[in-house]
Amino acid sequence: AQAGANPADPAARRNLSVAEAKLGELAALSGDRAAARRHYEEARAIRAGLAEGGDARAKVDLAQILFRLGDVSDRGPAFDLYAE
Repeated sequence: AQAGANPADPAARRNLSVAEAKLGELAALSGDRAAARRHYEEARAIRAGLAEGGDARAKVDLAQILFRLGDVSDRGPAFDLYAE
């Protein structure tokens, strides 16, 4: 909702990515890997956009979500995500 109100606001976009990551974590803990991947992919898209600006924090956030995506992905895609 915050990012929707002002999609240009990096703080609001980061908050949205944190919410998506937390939803992904909850889904992963409940065993729903498909839902976890969907939430992590949403967070990944947001964080990739934020990292394009060169912000170190955004790059760390992106790396963290790629790692989480790898954890809930099948072996082949997981290796690609870990390498990214």
